[in-house]
Amino acid sequence: DGLKHLPATAFRHDTSSLHPLSHHYTDSVCFGKALVIIGDPVHTIESTYRRFKLVHVNKLRKNLLALPKFPEGFELENVYRDMIETGQDTTGLSLYIESWVKASRTSKHWPDIRVVTAQTLYNNAVDHAAWMGVDEGGLHHFEDLAFDESKALYQTQPTVDGVQVKGEMVWKIFAPVAELVRQINDGQHI
Repeated sequence: DGLKHLPATAFRHDTSSLHPLSHHYTDSVCFGKALVIIGDPVHTIESTYRRFKLVHVNKLRKNLLALPKFPEGFELENVYRDMIETGQDTTGLSLYIESWVKASRTSKHWPDIRVVTAQTLYNNAVDHAAWMGVDEGGLHHFEDLAFDESKALYQTQPTVDGVQVKGEMVWKIFAPVAELVRQINDGQHI
């Protein structure tokens, strides 16, 4: 479970492999490819919070920002307030996304890395499955997959103190990474 919360910078790498730098993993943990799924940053934080409270956000904070965990019972509204007060993303999500996008664009020193959104994953499912090593006989399982546009969430408005106006400040903080997500979703980078 811990590997998916690690930024690209937490891996020793060359053109053919990724090895976690952490002493918690043996040298036998090695990957030849990575598929990283990203999405709307506010929706990502809110969806994760709904399902797991701040467990996953705290893993990002620890791995990327070396910040202490948000305390148990800390409300999502307080996470947004913290971001507004500091003027930066204090969840670690932006650095996580930026690290993998940068790694995927630096193929000279990294193995194959694809950064996708749910939309680009589903709409190109056969290609991604073949890339990940699914043999030709199994690719038919991916042929009918397509992203359901009714599930698309764009620019979720965060609420602070019950008011969405301050959410604009959170969006301003997430703007650079939201632009990366938009570019990937539009097919400018796979």
